[in-house]
Amino acid sequence: MSATGVSLNFSTRWSYAPAPETAKVVIAPRYELFINGQFVKPVKGKYFDTISPSTEEKLSEVADASAEDVDKAVAAARRAYDNVWSKLPGKERAKYIYRIAR
Repeated sequence: MSATGVSLNFSTRWSYAPAPETAKVVIAPRYELFINGQFVKPVKGKYFDTISPSTEEKLSEVADASAEDVDKAVAAARRAYDNVWSKLPGKERAKYIYRIAR
């Protein structure tokens, strides 16, 4: 135990999600905004096309976030930080970040 009263325990194993390296890429016809843990349509209902640089063909439509959408996303992120993320131990945060990075 350290002078701060905190001891590190490396005896437990972390479990990870499968690596996505072999996953087949599927492009959806439309992508919404991900706010507050769910996919939502943009407030103004606008989308923009994504174009293949090699064929110049339309690949998909992506939600065009307005300032209102950004405000909603920032408010949701603040609530998630205050209520959940800031209370997680560093070890748990590391597991989530590692999963996202994979």
